[in-house]
Amino acid sequence: MKNKVLIITSDQDEFREKLEAYDLPDLEIIAPDDLDRISDYIDDVNIIFGNPFRFQKYLDSATKLVWAQSTFAWVDALCKQWSRKDYLLTNIKDAYGSHMSEYVFAYILMIEKGVLWNLEKQKNKNWQQEWYPTLQGKTMTILGTGSIWKVIAKIAKSFGMETIGYNLSGKQVEYFDEICTDADKQSCFERADYLVSVLPNTKETVHCVNSESLWWMKSSAWFINVGRGLNVHEEELIEALKNDIIAGAILDVFQTEPLPKESPLWNMENVFITPHVSWYVEDNARLVEIFANNYKKFHAGEQLDYLIDFERGF
Repeated sequence: MKNKVLIITSDQDEFREKLEAYDLPDLEIIAPDDLDRISDYIDDVNIIFGNPFRFQKYLDSATKLVWAQSTFAWVDALCKQWSRKDYLLTNIKDAYGSHMSEYVFAYILMIEKGVLWNLEKQKNKNWQQEWYPTLQGKTMTILGTGSIWKVIAKIAKSFGMETIGYNLSGKQVEYFDEICTDADKQSCFERADYLVSVLPNTKETVHCVNSESLWWMKSSAWFINVGRGLNVHEEELIEALKNDIIAGAILDVFQTEPLPKESPLWNMENVFITPHVSWYVEDNARLVEIFANNYKKFHAGEQLDYLIDFERGF
């Protein structure tokens, strides 16, 4: 039987061309240039490949849907209690780790080596030599699990940092010196020089970072969020930053996006803001490769990679 995949992304031509190059068996590829025409095809396809926030609104009309492959790692929008769950959902792994780890360490090195402060001295023609800290011996605590988590930890180890991971299972993971769970959560926050959240958005992770956990941290510590905005109690983070409970924050995700212009975060000197771009890739080849490999398994009746548990949300 011929399978039909409907591509729903912001880069229809690129995804179609890259997917056609795989010459996958028994697969018809549909990628309308005008996304307003998605509804013309949605009830005749058994596979969707695309941005989950774009295709979510079409799910109820996809009467023949068997499998949806997300182009994002996070698919919490599709795991809500009221959402449809009678199909296979897979996400993306091993695609964003290098980009997100580069983002994290770009900001860490900027802070540690005084890049912005040196630029100010340059503007003022100020030749003043100062010593700058090293990452060796500092501690990074990473909240979250999965491939992105491990890549960040691997790079931290290459800088000579101690790495502490936090997950719910307590399962040991490569590149981590120690894994904490809820039982010793306070300890993993207390020791962090850099606290990095890569958490998904689940009922267990909402407001994991809040006034209590921020109070546990060193006043010299920085918080970095590249996970989900709802992992953080934003109002309590703002209060902690105002009162120097922690040194500062690097924030790529927020509870409301775009971040409202009236948010105090915009004007805080100890906060760096980016518009949810830490995961952005310049080329979608890896995303298409993951779909192609999964399609071969789907066609052969084998279990797909990166299957999502709707109840857990990941």
